[in-house]
Amino acid sequence: MEMPYDEQPGMDEYARLPPSWADRPGVFHACYSKVSPSVHVDNPKIVAWPESVAEILDLDPKEWGLF
Repeated sequence: MEMPYDEQPGMDEYARLPPSWADRPGVFHACYSKVSPSVHVDNPKIVAWPESVAEILDLDPKEWGLF
């Protein structure tokens, strides 16, 4: 059964991580920094797939059209 993204295992831990910083990239102790795309892409594709994370989240790369 497919779960919504925010109900995936570990998402509660992710929510407790330090906040993002939209105005300053690379801020120390920030979990992530928001960025805007610098170019328009007509047909975006996944170019990297962390297999260890996919296994934890029980994601099948074949379902995503990978490999």
